[in-house]
Amino acid sequence: MKRYLLAVLASGALAALSLFMQGDRAAAYDYVTNGGFEDGTTGWRSAGGTMQVVDATTVVPAEGARAGYFTLASSRGILRQASVMAPPGDYALALSVRSSSASVRVTASIATSDASGAATSAYEIAPDSWTPIALSITLSQGTWIGVAIEFVGAPGDGVYVDAVHLDGVDPSTVPTSTSTPAPSASPAPTGTRTATPTRTATQTRTPTATRTATPAGTGTPSPMLAPLLGSLQNGGFEQLAPDGAIVAWNQVGGSLAPATAPVHGGWRAARLESTTASTKWMYQAVAVTPGTSYAFTAWVLDNDPAVAAAFLRISWYASDDGSGGALASADSTGRLTSADTAYRQLTSGTIAAPSTARSARLRVLLAPASDAAAAIYVDDASFVELSPSDATGAVNVAAGDIPAAQAGAAASLPGRRPAGGSTPGPAKPASAPLSGARVVINEVLYDAATSGPDAANEWIELYNAGDVAQDVSGWTLADNAAAERIPDLVVPPRGYAVLAASESFLKTYPAYRGALATAGGRIGNSLGNNGDRLTLRDGSGRTLDAISWGADTSVMKPSIADVPAGHSIERRTPGVDTDEAGDFTDNRRPSPGGPYVVEAATSQQQGAPAAAPVKVLSQGGAGVSSWLPWLALGSAITLAAGALTFRFGPALRSRLSGPP
Repeated sequence: MKRYLLAVLASGALAALSLFMQGDRAAAYDYVTNGGFEDGTTGWRSAGGTMQVVDATTVVPAEGARAGYFTLASSRGILRQASVMAPPGDYALALSVRSSSASVRVTASIATSDASGAATSAYEIAPDSWTPIALSITLSQGTWIGVAIEFVGAPGDGVYVDAVHLDGVDPSTVPTSTSTPAPSASPAPTGTRTATPTRTATQTRTPTATRTATPAGTGTPSPMLAPLLGSLQNGGFEQLAPDGAIVAWNQVGGSLAPATAPVHGGWRAARLESTTASTKWMYQAVAVTPGTSYAFTAWVLDNDPAVAAAFLRISWYASDDGSGGALASADSTGRLTSADTAYRQLTSGTIAAPSTARSARLRVLLAPASDAAAAIYVDDASFVELSPSDATGAVNVAAGDIPAAQAGAAASLPGRRPAGGSTPGPAKPASAPLSGARVVINEVLYDAATSGPDAANEWIELYNAGDVAQDVSGWTLADNAAAERIPDLVVPPRGYAVLAASESFLKTYPAYRGALATAGGRIGNSLGNNGDRLTLRDGSGRTLDAISWGADTSVMKPSIADVPAGHSIERRTPGVDTDEAGDFTDNRRPSPGGPYVVEAATSQQQGAPAAAPVKVLSQGGAGVSSWLPWLALGSAITLAAGALTFRFGPALRSRLSGPP
């Protein structure tokens, strides 16, 4: 009997040890936040296109219930996630991609503050299945690490992305007592991240490569990775040094500090304060390519009457680090000159770097009205390298300053009509359809959730899928009973504009800051709740877009499905127009001024900062918290086996020994 008991105990110990070792191998620190897009687009930043989330009704996800979908606005786009400090060790990136059209190229990168440590892998993908991408690097020293996914194709091409994970050494092993210098470049973070164990969910479909992967080597990443490695860092001001200072930004005069309110996006903004009468500024030096076009943009809040003006400035240098004398400078196309309660976007427009420029200083300037205390808030700054098609009409800078009204005015993004000294829009383009502009009906709210007549609460959102602004003043939107002439309205490139029935739109959507025009109380004869159609025509009467919904099948057959009161119909992907009802979906949370996004209620989406990083499992398996659960499970197995042995052991021995 003793032998049986010893065997049972040994088996239990082996089971516990096996479970413990498996747990240690499986647990890892995932540096990617929301890699399965289950929480919408939380944690991700994009440039050169739009990002949204789809579910299994659109494509079977590679992991979980949702996947990301990136739509190219030009020939190149990038999806990236914030960098964080990572200790030395091995790091592995894995993701799955799937194209919605042929001949799309995807390049995935593990980017570090030391470009020589970056790793890239390029794939050509096909639209019929998920393609897995995997690459890894070894860091010999602690550095900032992030993820970038580059897309190359034609405007309108789309790529599904899912199951993005960057597994590596737990960052809690980085000593916190030693201050680490900020890197020269890394992407803008979007918030404090929480460690996530490596997912083990079974994929609905096994990713299968449709073409042989072509590694792109481990050298310098492609130019589109410049926003991650060689351009503006920490544009969201989420990343702080151990002493609490804002990473990568400096100031001349005054004081610069992080602020948790008011913010435009994420959980932090920068606060620049002045206590003397001289102009102050915050700045960052970035690397540039001679002759290449760029756009510098930031959201600025001037809610202080003591501020005389706030504006942006780009200065170009022949040096590699923004030192020496400036070759040229250009200010933003507009300035904030009076107090306002809302953030306003300032932009340089499209500016071409001088032929000898190798770096630039990006400045946000505060000009105080006096020596009294004055402050502005800055958030969501970006410095984007533009493709040749985006840079059409770029301002070429020579030695000397360029007047603010001239510098890139044609590429400024217009907002709704400003009040006081808020940022003015650009010079109005011609109202005839411009080459490079493509305006479509993107979202319609035709049945407002109000008691009684709802005509005053209806609105129509337009989207410009092109790369130049389009003046639609004088165009018409007609339903089956009447036509509404669009008043003064400009739709920005790859942006939105709204025609609302009345000013009540702003009461319902107080946060809306895009281009807006109102129709004086109702749109045409008001939109039909059970079925109607809309036709967009230019000034010459030429039809540019048309849709129908509900019982009206005059344009689409079948028509777009009728939606409940308070919902809108919206294109699944902005600008994608196949003249089919399937382009649209029921949006239960109308989103004027932005793309359709499948929402997931999370504390982060509600604005609550994520908790501090959680240690999933210590690297060496030391500590009671790491092995105690496995010991308990092994003990339970041992006790169960022991009980069975005492109950059935004698009978089993009797059967095995046979008759005496």
